[in-house]
Formats: sequence, C-alpha cells, structure tokens
Amino acid sequence: MVVSDFRISYSRNTGFPHQMLHIKPHIMLLFAQTQCIMGYRGELAMTILIVDDSRIMRNTVKGVFTGVGIPFTYVEASNGEEALALLDAFTIDLVLLDWNMPKLSGIDFLKAVRAMDKYKSLPIVMVTSESAKFNVIEALKNGATDYITKPISSETFREKIAKIPQFSGLLRR
Repeated sequence: MVVSDFRISYSRNTGFPHQMLHIKPHIMLLFAQTQCIMGYRGELAMTILIVDDSRIMRNTVKGVFTGVGIPFTYVEASNGEEALALLDAFTIDLVLLDWNMPKLSGIDFLKAVRAMDKYKSLPIVMVTSESAKFNVIEALKNGATDYITKPISSETFREKIAKIPQFSGLLRR
C-alpha cells in the first residue's frame, strides 16, 4: 500500500488553530519514532487517530475534541487502509472512526483491528451518520467502544469520551 502523505496536527488547548504538518511516507516513520508527546503545559499528550474520508468532517471532529480540554496529537487517515498503516507507525490512544469510506470501510477496519490481540483494548468510537439501530448494534457487537451520530454536539462528544477510562480523568471541568 502506498499513501501519499500523512497529516498530523497538534493542539495546545490555547484556542489557536491547529498546527498542521504534512509528512511524506519515508519521513513519517522517522517522525513516528521522535514525535512530540508532551502537551503545552507539560502533560502527556494523547494521540487520536481520526479516520474519515471527508477532510471537513475530520476538521469538525478536531474542533469538537479541542473543547474537551485534553492535550492531544492528531493523526488523520482518509480510509481504513491508511488507518491500519498508522496504527503500526504510532502509539494511538483513541480512534474516532467513520463508517462509510472508500478502500476499507469503518466497520471492516473495526473488525480487522479487533482481530489483532494488541488492539483489543484500544478505544474505538464510531463517529458516523449511520444512525439506524442495526448499524449501532453491529458496531457495538464488533467491538466499538461507543457510537456517536453526526452531526456531533460537544455535549454528546464529551459524555461519550468521559466513559473511556483513559480519558475520564483528563477532561477539563
């Protein structure tokens, strides 16, 4: 699989726009080994993998997550295949995953990741417009940690993230 570039952005929870880095694949592996893992105030930054084929939606999710108040590093993928490659290259703390994407859908990505022992406990939250009850049930049966339907409200997002043990103590009050 060849991926043209990876997009990584940092937020320092300062209210300023995210700083965006575009990294070519041959540089990405070196960067993965030396990435900054500290937040603006010295807190350990969580690495969030956002998987959505819409750049606008990825930016929307980043904007909503910024309001939660957790130091973070973002890694973005536009489909499930790219996301699988990024899981091997980065230490990911949370995956925010769309359902409908080209190459490898969100549900197929979820099934593939849950089949790997090292990712059994990785929190994966579906963030999708698929709101039918059977879709929610299918995602949860296949190992989704939680499910958020678009459009996303910051209150719902905060509530869902608070249920994830690794994040509940980090939320800004």
